[in-house]
Amino acid sequence: MEYADHMLLQILRDPGKMATLSLSAWDMLKPQARSTLVIAKIATLAHELGIMDRLPAQVVPHMKSAHVIGARHDRVVRWEVNRIQRALHDVDTPIVLLKGAAYAMSNLNCAKGRVYGDTDILVLKEKIDDVEQALAEHGWGVDEDNEYHEKYFRTWLHELPPMRHCERNTVIDVHHTILPLTDTLRVNPQLLFESAIPIEGTKVFVLSPPDMVLHSAAHLFRNGDFDHGLRDLADLDGLLRQFSEQDGFWDSVLDRARKLDLTLPWFCAMRYVQLLFHTPIPDEVKKTVNKWSPPWPGVRIIDRLVPRAVLPEKVDETDRHREMAVNLLAHWPMPRLKTMMTSVFWVKRMPWFAKDKEEAA
Repeated sequence: MEYADHMLLQILRDPGKMATLSLSAWDMLKPQARSTLVIAKIATLAHELGIMDRLPAQVVPHMKSAHVIGARHDRVVRWEVNRIQRALHDVDTPIVLLKGAAYAMSNLNCAKGRVYGDTDILVLKEKIDDVEQALAEHGWGVDEDNEYHEKYFRTWLHELPPMRHCERNTVIDVHHTILPLTDTLRVNPQLLFESAIPIEGTKVFVLSPPDMVLHSAAHLFRNGDFDHGLRDLADLDGLLRQFSEQDGFWDSVLDRARKLDLTLPWFCAMRYVQLLFHTPIPDEVKKTVNKWSPPWPGVRIIDRLVPRAVLPEKVDETDRHREMAVNLLAHWPMPRLKTMMTSVFWVKRMPWFAKDKEEAA
């Protein structure tokens, strides 16, 4: 895959290379890292490696500022979890943190330098009204002024409309399962609650390691939110590298992927973290996961779309090819022939779909 040598990917795979970059290289790297929400991550890595002062003098203030911003995001998300616990103290439901908040409260490596747009939690569906009321009493309100849009959230999606706090301006997403009700895949949320792990010293839980990586894969490859795709793939890479040190992790992930009906998003996740981040995956695991591959035309299409969607090229002007890739991937999980045929038509018209310049011409 031609995008594997993208400079930003090289830095995420080997942060020590930052110390060797020229100022002109940084002129390209900084905007790319900022637009994909990973600049605080690479700044934190530079700080931990002790190479901050080896960067070009003009770059150091930007990186130190990004490092401070990453630390602030960590403090904010921890405080939000504290406030959520307080608000939901009397509601009879487990509170399971999802994605970034879970990574931070579990002190996982991938949480270092991560920036957060909102706080995601999973609660029992039958308690969702009580949860919403309790949050409203503590200052959160539905961040939506479109009645039709709000009804769509409540009827067809797996979460309430986003709720924003009236004072802190922070946002919470309240889920009752991890995939939209319109999805053809069906995840039993009770299985997630049963295996959730309590966070010591708190009243909240996080998903088990296998469920955590599967949810990360499902969020990206079924919800189609590729605007932050590089950050999410970096999360997956970090999770897999850390969790794979646990005995039996890979077998448990394969088993859970089958039980949770998430084999397809898991195939996609494994394919692209390995292609882009060179994540070490055992051969036996790859053989099993490859059996869950969709038909080859679909694989070839998303092989072109995923890197194009997550890796920026133009940051000072509109990158229409990237926008097209993001939009196509947002529709890809939908089992509609018309949508897929439209996607194929437009993808084949993109010059980056061809294998090389001659074919594109």
